[in-house]
Amino acid sequence: MCIGARSCQPACEHRHKHLTPVTIIINVLFTCLSMYHLAYLGVMFDTTEDSEQETGYSMYHTLDKWSKLSYSSHIVAATCYLFYWLIK
Repeated sequence: MCIGARSCQPACEHRHKHLTPVTIIINVLFTCLSMYHLAYLGVMFDTTEDSEQETGYSMYHTLDKWSKLSYSSHIVAATCYLFYWLIK
């Protein structure tokens, strides 16, 4: 399938080209997964605590935010890596 980060050459040998429904669905799923991870990382930069914003956030601030989210992005990333390792 043409699901790489870069577009395939015009004469690629993939059976599923970039406009087939399966390829589009997989690319949309990867896009949603990327947006989820970026939103998870963006939570660290909230603007409610102005005193820490100027000096920089501590490691405990970040770990506290991640623990409130149950480290969900870490679990999703580990699950994706395990799935990749199984199908590799």
